[in-house]
Amino acid sequence: MNNSLDRKITALSLLKFTIPSTAMIVFMYLYVILDGIIVSKFLGANAFAALSIVNPPVSMVMGLGMLLGIGLTEVVSHSLGEGRPEEANQNFTFVSLITLIIG
Repeated sequence: MNNSLDRKITALSLLKFTIPSTAMIVFMYLYVILDGIIVSKFLGANAFAALSIVNPPVSMVMGLGMLLGIGLTEVVSHSLGEGRPEEANQNFTFVSLITLIIG
């Protein structure tokens, strides 16, 4: 069996994992920028001001969701890699409940 963790980490393999996350963040902020342009163009300055007030807390909640998702992936994959599926299930359930409570 070929264990992919035995391979040396190269710049190309690192990029393979970081590009999707970076692209997600770029598209998320492009959405915020385009949303601001459209709201200011069609709804006016007051609507744009309201959007500018609401965007930072929404971004914080989205960042917290990404933090929990990425952290959960690491913890669950670590547990599964060590052959402890019960612990992985418990961790998944715990983080899912926290996400539901926060969200």
